[in-house]
Amino acid sequence: MKNIFKDILSKSNVEGVIFFSNKGKILFMNIASDTTSKTFNLPEPDALIPIMQNIKKAKEIELYFETKIIYLRFVENGTVMILLNKNSNSAIIRLILESIISQIEQFKEAKGLKKLFKRKSG
Repeated sequence: MKNIFKDILSKSNVEGVIFFSNKGKILFMNIASDTTSKTFNLPEPDALIPIMQNIKKAKEIELYFETKIIYLRFVENGTVMILLNKNSNSAIIRLILESIISQIEQFKEAKGLKKLFKRKSG
């Protein structure tokens, strides 16, 4: 997954990417270490499920906070959450994300014993 999100993660205004399954399980997470320790507390996936279910009809949402912007993009198999610094312009992030949506939607969550033996590929 890291390879799929590499272009987004390389942008200076991006502080992290989280990919949740439709059930709220974190399938991928890459957050800058200074982001979580100083200004952003990651939400519990269980706390996000009711929010995700209630706003599921939207394609994308931008949430503006005092110090951060959280960009949510709903895809077929989950939700991509991108953490941006407060002065970011998310247009380029939306464009990059749109170009990799098909790759994200092809990602399948490992089941059973497969998740113990998954390959280490991005």
